[in-house]
Amino acid sequence: MGELQNLKLLDLMKTNSLEMIAPNVISRMTQLEELRMGNSFGKWEVMENGDARQASLAEMASLSRLTVLYIHVKNVECLSQDIPGPWKNLKKFCICVGRDYMNSKAARSIKIENSPCPNAKWVEVLFNRTNELELVHCKGLYNLMMSHELSFNSLKILLIKECGEMEHLLSVEEGEEPPRNVFEHLKEVDLYYLKNLKTFCRGPLPAGSLQNLRKLNISRCNKLINIMPSDLLQNIEELKVSHCHGLVEVFHFQDTSKEDALLSKLRKLQLYNLAELTSIWKGVVPPLGSFHHLEYLNVGHCKRLRYVVSPALAQILQQLKNLRIGECEKMEKLIGVEVDESTTASLSSSSGSRQSELTCSLHSLPHGTMFPNLETLYIYKCDGLQNLFSSSVAQGLWQLNCLSIIDCKGMEAIIAKEADDVVVDQGMLPRLRTLELQGLEQLTSFYQGVRDRYQDLKC
Repeated sequence: MGELQNLKLLDLMKTNSLEMIAPNVISRMTQLEELRMGNSFGKWEVMENGDARQASLAEMASLSRLTVLYIHVKNVECLSQDIPGPWKNLKKFCICVGRDYMNSKAARSIKIENSPCPNAKWVEVLFNRTNELELVHCKGLYNLMMSHELSFNSLKILLIKECGEMEHLLSVEEGEEPPRNVFEHLKEVDLYYLKNLKTFCRGPLPAGSLQNLRKLNISRCNKLINIMPSDLLQNIEELKVSHCHGLVEVFHFQDTSKEDALLSKLRKLQLYNLAELTSIWKGVVPPLGSFHHLEYLNVGHCKRLRYVVSPALAQILQQLKNLRIGECEKMEKLIGVEVDESTTASLSSSSGSRQSELTCSLHSLPHGTMFPNLETLYIYKCDGLQNLFSSSVAQGLWQLNCLSIIDCKGMEAIIAKEADDVVVDQGMLPRLRTLELQGLEQLTSFYQGVRDRYQDLKC
C-alpha cells in the first residue's frame, strides 16, 4: 500500500480485525485527502522511533493535503506530546483517544477517555474547531478553561462524564481577564457523575457566552447547589436535572434591577431524584415574560419539596400544558409559599409590587390567572397533598382535559373550598374528559362543600 502515492482516499472504517499497519506506509501516501479509520486499527504509536513496529501519529505530518480524518488512538500519551500534522486544515474529523470509538453525526468531533490534563497544543487546536466534544474520566480536569487560547467557539455539543476533579464547568479567576468569546455556538450540554462539581459557572464571562445553549442535562452531580445564574440561560429550551443529591434550588435570582424576562424560551423542565430540593425558584419574583414558553414540567422523587411554584410564579406560567408530579412525599400544595428567613430576605430586597405578588393568598388571586392552558395534570404518590387547588384556581383551568391522581393517601378533596369562596354553578373544569382517581384512601369529596353535586361520579 505504501506504493499508492497518488491515493486520495483510504477507507478502512469498521475493519475491526486490523491489528497492524507497518511504519512509514501511511506517510508515503502524500496525496491523501481523506483517511477514514474509525472502528478500525487503534494501536498507533505516539512518535516515530527506530524500532517501531506500528504506524505512528507523527506520520500525519507528511499528509499536508489531508482534510478528512476519522481515527481511533488507544494510547492516551499522544495528548500530552506535541505531534505535527495537518490539524488546522481538517474540515471533517472524528478523533477518539482511549478505549472506545464514538460514532458521531457531527462534522467535527473528539472523544477523550482516561486521559490526564493538560493537553498538547495540537489538541487545543482541534478543541477550538470541534463541533462535538466528549470527555470521560479525565484526571486533572478542574474546568474547561484550561488555556487562554481555548474558546470552543465551534462547539455545539458537549458531554462530560466521570471527571471527578471538575469543580466548575467554566471558571475565570478574580482579577483575571476573561476570554473575549466563550461557547458562542454551544447548543447542548450533558454532565454526568461529576462528584465535585460545585457551580456551573464561576467568575465573569463575556457578553454572548452560552447565548445559543438550548439543552442542558445534569445528572449525579452531588455537590451542585443550584444550576447557574438564570440570566445565563436566556435561550435554553430544555433542562433536565436528576440524581443531584446536594441540589437545594434549581434557579436563584436576586437582582431586582433587571427587567428583562428570564428563561423566556424554556419549554421543558424535568426534575428527578433531587433529595435536598426545597424550591424550584428561589429569590425575587421573576420579571414579566419569564417562563413564557414553558409547556412541560415533570417533578419526581423530590422528597423535601413542599410546593411546586409560588402563587406569583403560577400566574407567569401561562403556556404550561403538561404538569406531572410523582413521589414527592412531603408536598403539601401545588401552589404555595414557605415563609422563612430566606423568603423574608428576598422580600426585603424586592420592590413593593413584587412583595405583594409573592405574599398574596391563593383565594385572593383573580380568577383565570393560573395555568389557563394546562391540558394534562398527573399526580402520583404525593401523600402530603390534602387537595390540589382552591375553587378560584380551578375555575381558571379552562383547557384541562385529563386529570389523574393515583395513590395519594392524604388526599381528602380535589378542589378545596376556602373560607370566603363563593360556590359557582358554572365554569368549573369545562373541558375535562378523562378523570382517574385511584388509591385515594381519605377522599371524601371532589369539590369540598358541594358533595351532592358529584355523588354519582364514577371513576
